[in-house]
Amino acid sequence: MPRTSFEDVIALYEADRKLRTLIHDGIERIEVALRARIGELLVSEGSLSYRNKIIFRPNFKHEEWLETADKRVSRAMRRNESISIMQINMVVNTLFGFLLMSLIFLIFQSFMKG
Repeated sequence: MPRTSFEDVIALYEADRKLRTLIHDGIERIEVALRARIGELLVSEGSLSYRNKIIFRPNFKHEEWLETADKRVSRAMRRNESISIMQINMVVNTLFGFLLMSLIFLIFQSFMKG
């Protein structure tokens, strides 16, 4: 474009980079807060209450979800016999991360359509 300097391009690039950083930081804070809240809700009746399908919505495919979580925990335990409870929880939290990211995607997608 006429009268566009290299400094203008650099300034635009820097502004874009800073905006992306702020957005990612905000999304990360929301993700951490939602994960914490979901975790609190899932263990509200005890540390294994996530295994009780009654605490989930009726149309949630609890059996499939639990089967996937159990497979991931078993696979992790086979790889390392000295796996700790914290590592098991990290595997289970991976599933919640996927669910959370799906939720965030759907929320942002609805904003983008509007």
